[in-house]
Amino acid sequence: MSKKKVIAIDAGKFNLKGRSDLGVLVYNTKYTFENTDADMLGAKTYNIKYRGEEYTIGDNATYSDKNEGKDSLVHVICTLTSISLLRGDATDIILMYGESFNKYINPIHKRLLKSIFEGEHTITVGDEEHTFNINLCHILPEGMGNVLCNMDAYKGVRYQVDWGGTTVIFMKTINGRPDADVCRSFHLGMHNLAAIIEDKLIKAGQGRHEIAKIDEWIREGCEDIEKQKIINSVIKEQLLKIDDKLSAFGINLHEYLEVTFIGGTAQLFQSQIKAHYKCARIYHDCLMANVNGYYEYGIAKYGR
Repeated sequence: MSKKKVIAIDAGKFNLKGRSDLGVLVYNTKYTFENTDADMLGAKTYNIKYRGEEYTIGDNATYSDKNEGKDSLVHVICTLTSISLLRGDATDIILMYGESFNKYINPIHKRLLKSIFEGEHTITVGDEEHTFNINLCHILPEGMGNVLCNMDAYKGVRYQVDWGGTTVIFMKTINGRPDADVCRSFHLGMHNLAAIIEDKLIKAGQGRHEIAKIDEWIREGCEDIEKQKIINSVIKEQLLKIDDKLSAFGINLHEYLEVTFIGGTAQLFQSQIKAHYKCARIYHDCLMANVNGYYEYGIAKYGR
C-alpha cells in the first residue's frame, strides 16, 4: 500500500525552504551542470541525476536564476531533490508549492507548474535513486505564510510585506484570503543590492570588491566604517524605492497601523525596516514563514 505525505516547498531565489513531518531543509537555490567530487561537496550540497543529466545543487553550486517564477530548471530540480530528502518511505506526495503573487494569479502559469510537477518522477540524489508520484501540486501565493500558520490570529483585514531575494510582495488579506485587487508584487528584492553597493564603493574611492564579499558585508556587517555607511545608505534607498513603487498603486505604508514583514531580506534588515516604518511588525521567523504556512495549510486541508 502506497504512503502519502504532505511536503511544502518555498523555492526562493536565494534559498529553498522545505518541510515535511520529517523535518526541514534550507539550502541555496543554485546549480552546476555537472556532479562534484563527493569529497568536495561540502554542507547542504548534493550531487543529483535527473532525466539523464548530472547536476550539483545547493550551497556550493555555481549558478542561480533571478527571474520571477518558480518553473525554471534550478527550481524544479531543487524541489524534486528536497522531496526526495523529505519523503521518507512515502511514494504519493501532495506538494504545497509557493509562487510570487503576479504568477499565482495567472491561470496559465499555474497550469504550467502543475504540468511540470504532477505525475511520476525519478531522481538520483547521491547514490540513492528515488521514485515517487506527485498526486497534487497545490500552488499558494508567497507573502502570507504567517497568515496560513495561524488563520485565527489574522482574522479581519491584515497587511503583509514579503521582502525576498527577487521580489517585494504587498499582501492585503481579508479573513485569511488575499485581496487580488490590492495585492502587488514587484522587483525590488535583495538580489541587486550587492551590485549597487559595488558601484557606489568604486565611485567613493573604496576600491573594487568581489560580489561575494559584499554579500557577506550585507549579511554580517563590515568593520570598515565608511564602507558600512555606504551599505546602510543603499539599504535605505531601497526602502525609499519600495515606497515609490507602492505609491504608484495608491499604497502608503506610513499610514498603516500595523504591517507584518516576512521574508529572508526582511529578516536581515529588521532594524532598518523598523526605523523606516513605524507600523512594522517583524514576524518571529521571517525566513521560514511561507513554507511553514504552506505546510500547516496542507496538513489542515489534506491530512498528513
